[in-house]
Amino acid sequence: MFLKVLRIFRRDLKRTKKAAYEVIPRFEYALRRGNYDKNYWRIWHYSTIVAAFFGPVLFRLHKIKLRKNDYHTFALLGASTALFDRVYDEDLIDSIRFREVLQSPKIADSILEKLVTSLLVDLINANQQPELFSQFMIRMALAQEESKAQEDNTASKKFLENITRKKGGTGYLVFRSYVPVHLTSSEEEALMQIGNVVQMLDDLVDGWQDEKDGIRTLFHTYQTPQLFFQEIERQAADMETAIAYTDWNPRQRKLFVYSLRYCLIIGDIYSSRLTQTLKKTQRPLTELEKHEAIFHTDFRFWVKLIRYIMREEY
Repeated sequence: MFLKVLRIFRRDLKRTKKAAYEVIPRFEYALRRGNYDKNYWRIWHYSTIVAAFFGPVLFRLHKIKLRKNDYHTFALLGASTALFDRVYDEDLIDSIRFREVLQSPKIADSILEKLVTSLLVDLINANQQPELFSQFMIRMALAQEESKAQEDNTASKKFLENITRKKGGTGYLVFRSYVPVHLTSSEEEALMQIGNVVQMLDDLVDGWQDEKDGIRTLFHTYQTPQLFFQEIERQAADMETAIAYTDWNPRQRKLFVYSLRYCLIIGDIYSSRLTQTLKKTQRPLTELEKHEAIFHTDFRFWVKLIRYIMREEY
């Protein structure tokens, strides 16, 4: 099963990468504002890995055949999402002003605002449910506005749980708006729960950098990374329950659940390793060196490791 999931993901990744090369030149102005290499990596990551994981599977779950230009749309949406995140994270556009631009593209004034609106126009034109897309984009923008409080160390655990679910879930719903099938309440709940788990995994691997940047996420409310991962596992159990209530194609649903479980295996390994490092060094997270805390991003490394685990256990 692992090899089948891997083959499908590699095929999708190859296609989103090809599309990303066509999409990324549009972001040149934004890339040159700040650290070019860091900005480029972020947009590349979202337009390839994130787009390949989020987009195609939603079509397959409804047994809808993917076209070549769908991969172009996924890559554009992934890259645009990376830019919108950066706009909020770095206050490139005031958050309220950004939401106004989302709602009324014609008011765009600066070069960056005009880039944002040109991306939105193309994304809307590629969507057969533009109203649903706009609705989810506004929800995502509101979640990003709320998440600014994460820079305040007094943010409560309950607040962080709520914002984690909103950020992760609405991001997934934006991709879902491109599937030309009615969205049921049970599917929306499942996608919100999947997005919640994926966002928690993202917060886990970004925990060291977030703490360096003064950003408080749900990860920082737990004593150790391993304890945080145990909460991710509890949320993952709720996620699988929610998935069971959807009317997705059974075969594709099974493959999707397996792909999510593989992500959890990676999270388990990483949280265990980081917890052991903290215990061994007796240093707080911020005092760890980058090589001690950073998440291993070489995809081939995780493929080999999971293959080894599968062989040992099964």
